Amino acid sequence: IGSKSPILQNLQEFEALLKAENLIDYVVVSVGKLMTHMSNRAKLGVNPHEVHRLGDRVAGIGVKLDELDVWCFELPVEAVMQQKHIDFNIDLIKRGKGLLAELTGKEDLLMVGGNHFVHFLRAVNQGCKTSQKSMQDDDGRLDKHKLLKKGFTPALLADGIPVKRIK
Repeated sequence: IGSKSPILQNLQEFEALLKAENLIDYVVVSVGKLMTHMSNRAKLGVNPHEVHRLGDRVAGIGVKLDELDVWCFELPVEAVMQQKHIDFNIDLIKRGKGLLAELTGKEDLLMVGGNHFVHFLRAVNQGCKTSQKSMQDDDGRLDKHKLLKKGFTPALLADGIPVKRIK
């Protein structure tokens, strides 16, 4: 994997290496099981407003489940590290001021790719508020029915997406 190679090429080569060593699984999981790795985007996590802008853009274009590129690791078993990841996500959610879905306690996978879109799906499933007028219900919350009319599929909003889980 070359440092001067395009990022996508490096990622594809990295994935091929993981696959060759049986260090990656391709599984379908509930978005409710996913949260952001605390080192994601140089420890910035996600931008709550960008989560909703991305969701609006995707709603206008459409999405195929097989084109999602969500990468994740299992939550560490060591309690202190687990809590650091959970606290990081709680802080993200607080800073989101209602735009990001609350943790449910079912999260056991840490995303390092696909975070903004997955956070959007989580927000849709929990009916979070949004500043994107085209997706709002009368109370200013994400409206699943509007998203279905805009091209989101019931399967996508049914809470199961493909992920690449690094072992």
